[in-house]
Amino acid sequence: MVGSQHQYRFFNVNNVLFDIPSNVYDDSVVDGWFRNIAREGQKLDKWVILSIPDKSLTITHTAASQLCSRLPFLRTYGCLGFLLLANHVNAKIFQHSLRATPHNFDIQVSESMEQLCRNAEALLGYEGNLNIFNRYN
Repeated sequence: MVGSQHQYRFFNVNNVLFDIPSNVYDDSVVDGWFRNIAREGQKLDKWVILSIPDKSLTITHTAASQLCSRLPFLRTYGCLGFLLLANHVNAKIFQHSLRATPHNFDIQVSESMEQLCRNAEALLGYEGNLNIFNRYN
């Protein structure tokens, strides 16, 4: 059944890699996610990840640990931080897993998409670059 397969999707908007994970994340999915997002990020000088988990997302304990230990290594590819939209129960569980991530990597969590977009712009130094909330100068 296609709907039960784990998936990750991401796309680049002005150096913000929007990550939309769904279904179950296990060790193999984290490996693939890391390889693919690093490959995409290498094309940019500096970038951030804005993760918007689908409400179906669950993550195994070992996959969460693996993800947490690997996130800081994305700095070597120009990644400035990981921003997580946590507006439903599964995203909040995912957020809880991220607490083990070392402090040398910027992780921000919010229930506000607007706040996360502003945080992404601040990290990149490009205020108004996303401008998806009709904020005009």
